[in-house]
Amino acid sequence: MTALGVLDAIRPDDQVVSESVARPGIAAPMLVTGAKVSSTTEERVIAASREAAAAAVGRAERRVESNRTSTTLAALAQAYGSDPAHSDLATSLAREALQLALTTSAEGHIADAPSARLAAEVLVRLNEPQAAYDALKSVRLNDALTLAFVAVASALGRTEEAKAAIQELAGPVADAYRGYIAACEQRWSDAVRHLRSALKEKPFDVDSLLNLSISLWALGSAKKATRVALQATRVAPGRKDASLHYLELLLAQGEIEQFNLEVRNLKESGIVANARLLALCGRALLQGENKPKAVTLLDSAAKAAKAEGDDELEAEVLSNLASLRWELGRISRAVALQQMKDVIDQYPDSDVAVVNYAALATRRSEAAPLRSALSRFGNLAPSYAAYLKHQLATLEGNSTVAADAAAEWLRLEPNNPGAAAAAVVSIGIGEENWAEAALIAEFALRHFPENKVVVNNSAYVLAMAGRADEAIDVIEALGYDDFVLKATLGLAHLAKGDIPTGMRLYREAADEAEKDDPVNRSLMTAYQAMVIRQLKVVDSIPKLQIEAQMLVPVALPEDWQDRADFIRLHHLFEMHGYSWPPTPEIV
Repeated sequence: MTALGVLDAIRPDDQVVSESVARPGIAAPMLVTGAKVSSTTEERVIAASREAAAAAVGRAERRVESNRTSTTLAALAQAYGSDPAHSDLATSLAREALQLALTTSAEGHIADAPSARLAAEVLVRLNEPQAAYDALKSVRLNDALTLAFVAVASALGRTEEAKAAIQELAGPVADAYRGYIAACEQRWSDAVRHLRSALKEKPFDVDSLLNLSISLWALGSAKKATRVALQATRVAPGRKDASLHYLELLLAQGEIEQFNLEVRNLKESGIVANARLLALCGRALLQGENKPKAVTLLDSAAKAAKAEGDDELEAEVLSNLASLRWELGRISRAVALQQMKDVIDQYPDSDVAVVNYAALATRRSEAAPLRSALSRFGNLAPSYAAYLKHQLATLEGNSTVAADAAAEWLRLEPNNPGAAAAAVVSIGIGEENWAEAALIAEFALRHFPENKVVVNNSAYVLAMAGRADEAIDVIEALGYDDFVLKATLGLAHLAKGDIPTGMRLYREAADEAEKDDPVNRSLMTAYQAMVIRQLKVVDSIPKLQIEAQMLVPVALPEDWQDRADFIRLHHLFEMHGYSWPPTPEIV
């Protein structure tokens, strides 16, 4: 939303730990290895994945044909469970294996506890935990199966049952589960305590290392989290969740050189890039500002995600591709939004797709998907929820809700310059709470002094808060090479009382804005008309002299009532009793 003093607020931070915490004991998939490492195209990813899965299934099928027992059935269910196309068959086999394994003798002993546990784990991975829960609840559990029951109960959200079941158990495995449950409940400090206890006795437990890294990250200990994640990758080279988690943390901290080194090491080890690894490499290219190459790689990631049945990743990548292609000028904003809406319709559970849509939406008529998502998502990440509420309120012209949501977003993501920029605008311009907005501006400038959006919006607020000299200094220190910054510098000079300089900068900015989009001149003219009145410039300069130097009025766009920037301005004009559409005549 480009306006005088308002640059686009960026989206919330990506959720670094996008995968759920690792359930102890659940068999984790490995990254696929191949004989050649020179190509990472989606065709090779698909072929290598299918070849490895087919080999595992073939071995397991031959064992079942030779001897159909709970052991062989559980192994076959596990093999089939890696292929989304065979999830129904895998579920059926796991149910049969679990029923046979839980057969009890006259003495009450369970026939095959290890296979029962494996079958239960397969059902959990296939999103059928209820079947495992019902079966395990019907028998008297030994310690090993109690741990399986804890995983099943946790998957169903029955955390109190899980905690009760594990209460009497001791040892590193029990501590690992306690840490896992605490992490699921976002009791991060408790999770760290239990997981560290588990790792004292089992230092190479990858599940506990992963969960410890996730918990440390959530507590803000980024470096410690990254070190633990690195340890997990060295304990289990090629394990998918460990490798991808470590790469996620490197990307989140901008450690592109180390990220690229790790990817090269994976390739040299014969690892074939799956969809998520391709997507991460695409994101790394974006951080390096290589957007055209990123589009090519992300397109491969989307195709690989589709082949792998990873709906969540496919939706994430497709929505990002729409945004990137718009940024590169390959498609219009309208086409990009429509592509994102198509993704949301196809994958309604994708929060990332909705967030990407929100970042591109600027019209009231484009608000419906955001409103629907906020009512649909029951477990949305708090920062995503705050961001979507802010964007929706901005599109619909609800300045108070927008300000509250922006403040919450900044509280949740204090290291996100977009959250700071949004809070400055919504609390300052939207609510005219200049004192509070100035405090946020001070914070933002300390933490993001090179961010153009932050500098621009903060300077606007400082000027309106009576600190024009500071506003001028921060803009001149950065440079004002675009019309938005130049207009804000003009505002700061007006606030300082330097009317000729302020008006000159406004005129130059308006001329540049019109070349970008004629609507921008209309918007800038309206903003100038407002700030001239807010600053009471007429108190120090003759009214006719001011009116003669103001920008010549420009007609509002026909659809101004659909444009968020004009909606905000209209609200402010009405609040002050200024005439609308704006005129140069100062009453």
